[in-house]
Amino acid sequence: MSSNIRQNKGNNIYADLSDYTVIDVETTGFIPDYCDIIEYGALRVREGQVVAEFQQLCNPGYEIDSFITAKTGITSEMLKGMPSPETVIDQFLTFLGNDVLVGHNTNFDINFLYDVSDGRLPNDFIDTMRYARHYLRNLERHRLIDLVNHFGFDSSNMHRSIPDCYLTKQVYESLLPFLREFGPYKKTYRSEKTDFSLLEAEGETDPGHPLFGKVCVFTGTLEKMIRREAAQLVVNCGGTCENSVTKRTNFLILGNNDYCKSIKDGKSNKHKKAESLSLAGQDIEIIPESVFYDLVEDN
Repeated sequence: MSSNIRQNKGNNIYADLSDYTVIDVETTGFIPDYCDIIEYGALRVREGQVVAEFQQLCNPGYEIDSFITAKTGITSEMLKGMPSPETVIDQFLTFLGNDVLVGHNTNFDINFLYDVSDGRLPNDFIDTMRYARHYLRNLERHRLIDLVNHFGFDSSNMHRSIPDCYLTKQVYESLLPFLREFGPYKKTYRSEKTDFSLLEAEGETDPGHPLFGKVCVFTGTLEKMIRREAAQLVVNCGGTCENSVTKRTNFLILGNNDYCKSIKDGKSNKHKKAESLSLAGQDIEIIPESVFYDLVEDN
């Protein structure tokens, strides 16, 4: 299933729950269209306590990349004789039921599960990374390991699905007091309107950076950070950000359009205008969010 057509996908919500299911999947890469799930993991939580676990390794039908093995500890040898991801998905969906799903950077997991199940995943979900970016702004990064270290949890068994699920549960519970005191994430950020063209670089810029002197525009909802933070990355690289696509635009960065209500036919108006300008010979590139992070990674 194309990643641009997730019409029945659940909503990213902000809620204080005691009944939910924590999920984590390990994969062969980062793009659902080209990569596969190699481990399913989930914890069913009732009244704050884990009452059931689901864990299953899966064989994607090809050798596991050494990078993925280093990241997850899962080897091709471990996957020999294991069922395919497609064979396991029905059992996994049954385990999830109608629960709200909790995860860290959970939209990543949701997209893989949605696609392998052919769209049979309407569950709403909670992303602890988004909570952390809002409530723990003093942290430089908001990966699961950063939050585990921040709260002082044991990280010795990370990067396998079940240990990561338990850590995500602990992180979610640790962030709930912030939600109770300060309210939902979305309400706060909707009140913050920033003119990205006014942002200033935090430190020296590198004239050799691929974004130096370039004009960037974002469309859709970013999965890994709020748009203002992404715009700050551009400015730190020596580029500038604008709110609309014009002949000055050099890069249009595509976020996750699944949350953008203005999207029709899979493309925003910015996306369509950028395509039109490109066909007319303008120096403009249309890149996905993942490629954008590759560009700024070294800065």
